[in-house]
Amino acid sequence: MPFPYTFPFIFDEELYVNLYTVTSRNAWTKVGTTPYLDAIDYPINYIHDDTNEDEIGNFDFADSAETTVPQSVLLRIHCRKEVSGGTIKVYIDSGAGFVDAGTITPDADWAWKELDVKVILDTYEKVNAAKIYLRHVI
Repeated sequence: MPFPYTFPFIFDEELYVNLYTVTSRNAWTKVGTTPYLDAIDYPINYIHDDTNEDEIGNFDFADSAETTVPQSVLLRIHCRKEVSGGTIKVYIDSGAGFVDAGTITPDADWAWKELDVKVILDTYEKVNAAKIYLRHVI
């Protein structure tokens, strides 16, 4: 099930993945070069998984130069599901430890899915510290 392969945070600007740090959450298949999720370039760089409870992370994002309070913060994932289906559980660390940010349900065709994460990332300091990991749930 190849999904997701790019993740921008959206508010007044888009901040794409710029770093993948290998952790114990390293079960998904990675294709291409690190950070795998910094552009929509499937089938060159992407990640995918077909096993329940597999995790991958951590993914960091480019920093924002903004200093005001963000009006909205959306985590967008460009993804699709294949035969096995399932969902993507997203966890975000804003500098104080990982929290459950919600669940994405991919469609059969490539599409942007988003989570409103403003409650977790309510300052640009937290946005700039943000990293995520993903869990595949069947």
